[in-house]
Amino acid sequence: MAAWAICEAMGEFAVEYRLGRAADHAYRWIQSRATPVRAEAGSSAGSARLPMRRIRRAFAKHWNAAARNSRRACRRELRNCRLSLYTLHRESRERSRAEERLRHSEKLKAIGQFTGGIAHDFNNMLQAIIGCLNMIRVSMQQGRPTEVIGLLERAERGAVRAAGLMHRLLAVGRQQTLEPRLVSLDTIARGMEDMTRRAVGASVNVELKLADGKRLAMCDPNQMESALPNLCVNARDALPDGGWLTISTSEAALAEAELSSFEDAQPGRYSCIAVSDTGVGMSREVLDKAFEPFFTTQPAGQGVGLGLSQIYGFVRQSGGIVQTDTVLGKVTTVRLCMPAPAERGDHSTCGLDTGTTIMLVEDEEIVREVTAEQLREQGYRVLEAGSGPAALRLLDAGARFDLLISDAVLPGGMDGREVAEAIKARYAKYLSSW
Repeated sequence: MAAWAICEAMGEFAVEYRLGRAADHAYRWIQSRATPVRAEAGSSAGSARLPMRRIRRAFAKHWNAAARNSRRACRRELRNCRLSLYTLHRESRERSRAEERLRHSEKLKAIGQFTGGIAHDFNNMLQAIIGCLNMIRVSMQQGRPTEVIGLLERAERGAVRAAGLMHRLLAVGRQQTLEPRLVSLDTIARGMEDMTRRAVGASVNVELKLADGKRLAMCDPNQMESALPNLCVNARDALPDGGWLTISTSEAALAEAELSSFEDAQPGRYSCIAVSDTGVGMSREVLDKAFEPFFTTQPAGQGVGLGLSQIYGFVRQSGGIVQTDTVLGKVTTVRLCMPAPAERGDHSTCGLDTGTTIMLVEDEEIVREVTAEQLREQGYRVLEAGSGPAALRLLDAGARFDLLISDAVLPGGMDGREVAEAIKARYAKYLSSW
């Protein structure tokens, strides 16, 4: 009614009001605008004296028109939202497919690089071994046995190199045999200081920032003594014009969030040893590939690219993690975090006297025969089995032994660990008498 009164004076009807439905207490806001139609006397055709039902009809007309407009707008908005969602879904699906194709391509590239590097190095070593064996055959046929010793030594060197490469590949694949025990990272770093200085050269200043020797780690000391100079040599290669190389030790309490990108890593205390250099740093592309087997930034013929991947495999197999911080053109730090004593139990070794019996489980016949012969030459009795079930059949037949030596990967549905567990479970009553 106030709006009609203003309309008489101003010549424009304008009102906003809210209507509520008693059925469901839903409210709707209405905005009405109108221009009055003047009668001959100059007053508006509609005035405050209009019957109330006409006002209600006018409100109902506005209500229905607004409702229709609102529904149309909602339908348009809903259609637009559906189109947008469909477009986003399609783009997301296409992006996921593209990322999957890229990952697959990168995997194939890494596998090709890996197998190519193995084939190249093993081919060189096998050529040396096969060549020496052929020359030995010729020397024996021609009655020149004195040349055999030198040829055997050369073939042995080739075989040792091949075994060394295989050991490094096992480290990369986290399948090498480790002998973990409590060690002081400070003691290892201090004991290798002279060798490190000689390895990096006079143009690189070496600084040690070590603690008091009380920080212990559970790892294989021989592997750690191999990993540390490997890191230092890698850092030296990033210092073509000289600079500083720092070896430091620390202790860290790593939470689950910090270990989320490392499979099977457990939260807790870690003892860390780090190598930092003031070198050229690494780009994001190089950092992403730094620990891949056979990846190297060195020119062809200068390293095969197994150093960092071997270190990574050793640390991860030991239950630790590798952290890398780098700033391109300034500094790089590689930190090896090994489980502290509280996180892993110690391992002990035991000795054997000659005359005892060893159960040797190995599916490769040549390896089993040679290993058994070497053990027998040392005075041991050897029982041979080509698989886990075959070893258990020997035990069922009454065989007894003092030590089990088993290959990790075996045919017949049982690996080396499962063979040992089966022996413990099925023959526990004999263990005390053995």
